[in-house]
Amino acid sequence: MRIRFTWLLLINFSVLVQAQHSVILEGDINTTGIYRFEDEPSGLLGGRYLPGLKGAIYANDNHQFEFEVSGNLSYAYFFQDGKESPPANYSLQPYRAFLAYSGKNWEIRTGLQTISFGSAVLLRPLMWFETLDPRDPMRLAEGVWGGLGRYYFSNNINLWAWVLYGNRSLKGWEQVTSDYKIPEWGGRVQIPLPLGEAALAYHNRSLLPAEGVLGAHAKEHRVGFDAKVDALLGLWVEYSGSAVPQASWMNKHWMNLGTDYTFPLGNGLGLMMEQLSLNYRRTPETQSEWSSFSLLSLQYKINWFAQIQSMVYYDWTLQNWYQFWNFSYQYKSTNWFLLLYFNPDVPFVPGNRPDEVSFAGNGIQLMMIYKHRSQKDFKNRRLKELIPFLL
Repeated sequence: MRIRFTWLLLINFSVLVQAQHSVILEGDINTTGIYRFEDEPSGLLGGRYLPGLKGAIYANDNHQFEFEVSGNLSYAYFFQDGKESPPANYSLQPYRAFLAYSGKNWEIRTGLQTISFGSAVLLRPLMWFETLDPRDPMRLAEGVWGGLGRYYFSNNINLWAWVLYGNRSLKGWEQVTSDYKIPEWGGRVQIPLPLGEAALAYHNRSLLPAEGVLGAHAKEHRVGFDAKVDALLGLWVEYSGSAVPQASWMNKHWMNLGTDYTFPLGNGLGLMMEQLSLNYRRTPETQSEWSSFSLLSLQYKINWFAQIQSMVYYDWTLQNWYQFWNFSYQYKSTNWFLLLYFNPDVPFVPGNRPDEVSFAGNGIQLMMIYKHRSQKDFKNRRLKELIPFLL
């Protein structure tokens, strides 16, 4: 169904490609090597390619159509000293596939897309629809299938509304999968403040029945609040709460308080601190638990091409330290990253993807990202005239 939907977007767009428009062919090529320091050292050699095609049609001064289609091709080979290496892993998945129509102060977008909002930077309670690890140089973020509409008022108030459908995987902080046959829906209103902005959000979804956990027709209601002001310091707060009336033990609360400041040292030393608190229950039989994370991040730009960043997490509940350093260097269209980390063997850091093994344990990682981009502007051309450019 998703593949047919993606082709439907392209077919519909091809009918429209007869006006003034631009087409961009771009992609990120990533190669990486990881070596983990353990009693039995292990590592990974891998690569990833995110090819993408973007386009825009300018119907008039106030209206335009846009589309984006991209894929996620990955390869990973794991090895461990003294053990037979498992077969290499290959993966090919859609990454983005959406069509958008926008006017002067509104936008409607449908397809596979990213829906992200909130004021927190690294420890994000409002990470509802994607899982973005702030330590990942590629900034990979999963997409969701659905529609999103946004309206922007002249006084800087803006409204969001979304409907999601057909998503079978866990999203963000979720522990129980949504029933992909029943639409999810929600919205967000954002208002200006004298020195910043604040917003309220709501989301409603039906949960997939799970044996021994949930019966049929269980629903989750989420509410979110965030605010940020920029005064002498940057200050923000972000909250997310979820309630499942049919299983109250699944109710959860997340709260983030954060601040940042740039010290006038050299080219600027950026300091960021965030404190995240979580309240949840693991099973119906257990008591409610509190978990707390503290984060300190430092970033210094050495020159126009190089910078260094350090992140230190502390899990107050499990008393675990997470230490991460990243030295990056940019040369033309290529970015190089040298990553060093010291973490628990089984990490539990908010935002860490369940399948992400790069930052487990103690290790070093070398990564290269090459970005390519070609753009062509057309006016009153037909789709067949774009084929030579795309090839």
